[in-house]
Amino acid sequence: MLFIPIDARGAHVMVCDDVCLNAVRDQLPAEGPLALTTTVVCATCLACSLTVEGTHCPCSRLEVSCSRPSWLLCTQARTALDTIYETCGPTTLTDADWQQLLGWAEEVWNGGLVGLLWAREHQPDAGQ
Repeated sequence: MLFIPIDARGAHVMVCDDVCLNAVRDQLPAEGPLALTTTVVCATCLACSLTVEGTHCPCSRLEVSCSRPSWLLCTQARTALDTIYETCGPTTLTDADWQQLLGWAEEVWNGGLVGLLWAREHQPDAGQ
């Protein structure tokens, strides 16, 4: 992972490698990245959302994945919720709704599409 410092307070961004860094370079300040071999907490790549386990990994306790792209630790979950809000308005998600979203996220891994699938499933006429 490459660590990119953002400001003096310690904010930072992680990317996997130079390929991912180049993919998001225009979103980042012109700070030089530092290579990290280990981190204390899990680190998620800003570009591809691959999450690498940290030495004090909290993921199993939080029931998220740190060994492959982790939907809940990236922007995809927010994109799905935004899509649901835009399509259905304010919506309360039940535990069953979350399980459905998580299942689709593991299969599809595109937050907007996951949100649209959920919205389609929950419309009065699900056949359309």
